[in-house]
Amino acid sequence: MERNDQRTDLGRSTALLGIFLNGALALGKIVLGSLSGAVSITADGWNNFSDLLSAVVALVGFHFADAPPDAEHPFGHERSEYLATFVVGLMILFTGGQLVLSSGRAVLHPAEMEVSWLTLGALILSMGVKLFLYFFYRARGRRTGSDLILANAIDSRNDVLSTGAVFLSVLIFRAVAVNIDGLVGLGVSVLVLYSGFELLKDNITDLLGPPPDPHEVEKIQDFLLSYPGVLGVHDLIIHHYGPQTAFLTVHVEVDSEEDVIHLHELLDGMERDVEEAFNLNTTIHMDPLQVNDATTREFYHLVKEVVAEVDPSTSIHDFRIVKAREGWNVLFDVLLPPGVNSSKELDGKLRRALGERRPDWNLVIEYDANFLPQAGRKTP
Repeated sequence: MERNDQRTDLGRSTALLGIFLNGALALGKIVLGSLSGAVSITADGWNNFSDLLSAVVALVGFHFADAPPDAEHPFGHERSEYLATFVVGLMILFTGGQLVLSSGRAVLHPAEMEVSWLTLGALILSMGVKLFLYFFYRARGRRTGSDLILANAIDSRNDVLSTGAVFLSVLIFRAVAVNIDGLVGLGVSVLVLYSGFELLKDNITDLLGPPPDPHEVEKIQDFLLSYPGVLGVHDLIIHHYGPQTAFLTVHVEVDSEEDVIHLHELLDGMERDVEEAFNLNTTIHMDPLQVNDATTREFYHLVKEVVAEVDPSTSIHDFRIVKAREGWNVLFDVLLPPGVNSSKELDGKLRRALGERRPDWNLVIEYDANFLPQAGRKTP
């Protein structure tokens, strides 16, 4: 991915080219469709006009996303790109709705079409330009990591298909004088609406907070577990504040008997290494474990066994024990199964099962939401 300043320049130049080419296509098709009476060509022209507006919104989005952090927005303004994508999705839906109405009228009241070689040539040129934009947008989108540009690439690809359908309807009319123009216009409308819904669905996920990529999570876990002295990893959360700004918080388990200064230096170095390797602003929390205590190991394995019997989709971490006046205080956290937000039922089952095995235990159990695939760990 390009650095931030290069990414912004590439995004702006990409949007400007899109504005110019889509504007030329929209003007040409709307004029040609009006003169020839071909509703599908006019519909395709308005679709290109929506692409022009999308490019304008992208240009504005890149401009605001590049603004530095301020007192009101300490994490920057990169989410402006997400908002721009949302506006583009709404515009595509509006355009699709308008095309449904115009194409529906053409189906009910078909008009005569005047088909010329100029019309066919204009459609072929349009498909060529849109095919160029598709590959151009895709290359720039991958280079910059911009979902907004990649969405425009998909839209351009759909335009190639929709214009091809219009071209087919014109050929059919020229060959057998059968007017399917309105039906093809409806097909284009459905394609535009589908693209808008898909774009909004993905964009809303970005705005609400997407789950991290499981492959990235696995790589980060393996990276952390590769350090000598790291016994386990849990509570790994990635917070996104834009396409290039993300924060990682994670708990790392270490031997409680190690020198605390050494452990602090180890975790500081890990934070810097993770930031460099994964481009994540990283905070690592240290969880000390009593690795060499025989009683701790015995209790831990018993709890782990019971938890697996009650619900195999859960796991435990932050395990520790404290000798009480009567019995033991046993403290640990339970990672809830994915999609489960209430711990009431699981808590009752765990307490009954552990109470039957060790009535001398006083259980202190905390429950954590599962924000990502189950974290890996090594058994202490």
